[in-house]
Amino acid sequence: MDPTNNVCLFFEFGANKMANSTNRTARVYLSTVCGEGGFADIPKSGTKTVTLDDFHSVKFL
Repeated sequence: MDPTNNVCLFFEFGANKMANSTNRTARVYLSTVCGEGGFADIPKSGTKTVTLDDFHSVKFL
């Protein structure tokens, strides 16, 4: 089941690799509050890796 659109989900621990297996774009944020700070978009079936555990929340668009 794919997650609801435009709902901010935060991670208990920061992540350095994200894999999007949903049917829409995932916007991952550097802050624990979606919409604040930097972000990266991960297309459906895409992945994103960074050096540090920088991702702290996600919203599906």
